Amino acid sequence: MSMREIKFRQFIGGKMVYWGFIDGAFFSPSANGATSENAQNTPHMQYTGLHDSKGKEIYEGDLLQLVPNGTEPGAILEVYWEQEMAASYLRVGDRWNNLLEGYTKEHHIVGNIYENPELPEKQ
Repeated sequence: MSMREIKFRQFIGGKMVYWGFIDGAFFSPSANGATSENAQNTPHMQYTGLHDSKGKEIYEGDLLQLVPNGTEPGAILEVYWEQEMAASYLRVGDRWNNLLEGYTKEHHIVGNIYENPELPEKQ
């Protein structure tokens, strides 16, 4: 039985730093160039276990865009964790949808809230 990947990332010093249990081994933020001080003071974004339509891993803080076959791209949605519901959701404004595996097959990542904060505002 394979171990579930428990991965995180943080936006530290202008770049994404990835860490966690990857391929059965633990990698710390410091192994990827982060100091303990800036790692503690930066939000953690957890891997959802899902992939977008192009096979890219989806993390909290990612921005996904619906791109159905043959139609114009849709709204840009933020992936976020809802603590009370213990689940990841997609939201735009005050609307939200549960982030489900089948739902991501027509979405692709267009950025994230740290490197591309202007994207949701351009809609």
